[in-house]
Amino acid sequence: MSKNLLNKYVWLVETIYKAKYISLEEINKLWLEEDMSEGVEIPRKTFNTWKNQAEELFGININCERKGGYHYYIENADDIKNGGFRNWLLESVSVGNLLLENKSLSNRIILENVPSGKGHLAQILEPQWLRIEMAGIVKHLWNKYRIKRK
Repeated sequence: MSKNLLNKYVWLVETIYKAKYISLEEINKLWLEEDMSEGVEIPRKTFNTWKNQAEELFGININCERKGGYHYYIENADDIKNGGFRNWLLESVSVGNLLLENKSLSNRIILENVPSGKGHLAQILEPQWLRIEMAGIVKHLWNKYRIKRK
């Protein structure tokens, strides 16, 4: 999947999520304000493709209320609102997209070096798949986890 497509999926999900209830016409109006649009509206077929891909990628359900003019909404928006994996994934990709879209401002912004956890995540996920009980003592952000096998 290209970076540009991912940006479009994230933009679509964020737009529907923020609006709560929005028509394709309203989506296109907002879309045309984006540099990504290059001044071209989203055709219905393309919209449906993006919608389906975003649903699969982020584990959300984008539904259409046909009564009153085909308005789209995220059925499980509470999953995003209440945090958890979907929220983390969407937020992570959104922040990355914002930074990429504003590269020209990079000399004006100082970003904090935040550890990604990527190195430790694999160590935590593997025992979870194997159903191995884990124990850990958190002393600070870079604490190592000890694995306790049953």
